[in-house]
Amino acid sequence: MIQQLLIQFFLPFVITFFATKYFLKSKHISKFLDTPNHRKIHLKNTPAFGGVVIFISIIISIIIYDYIFIKQIFIYNFEYIGIIISTFLIVLVGIIDDIYSINVIIKFLGQLLACIIAVYMIAGFNYVDLDLILFQSQFSKIITIFIMLVIINGFNFLDGLDGLLLNV
Repeated sequence: MIQQLLIQFFLPFVITFFATKYFLKSKHISKFLDTPNHRKIHLKNTPAFGGVVIFISIIISIIIYDYIFIKQIFIYNFEYIGIIISTFLIVLVGIIDDIYSINVIIKFLGQLLACIIAVYMIAGFNYVDLDLILFQSQFSKIITIFIMLVIINGFNFLDGLDGLLLNV
């Protein structure tokens, strides 16, 4: 039990720590730099690949944990695939936006698709429960997708704060 908790909590941290060090020393880092402009608070180029590193560390951690404790790799679980696909879409939209500054509508459609995949592929997903409304299951899914989009874009509004802690 303690072994499982240690792996669940510390393995992603360790992988993220070493992956970040690797990416910071990589020659490809120049493609993932957030340059300051009138909207940004940071004054120098700041790495903008944190989401990619966290995504990679979580995927690797899930594979290792599943292989050690469940003796089966996550690829055979439909719910894991839903989580991976929807998270990958969010990361992909973020990467494309960081590199090419894509249109807001395209970014929103990518986020919407990721939320729809998450809600419809994950069977144990807890929806916002609305008992008073007719056709509650479909309406609850729509409300859940809306709330997910609000949370995702809430984090996107923090974009101007990239690297704030690095400048302290």
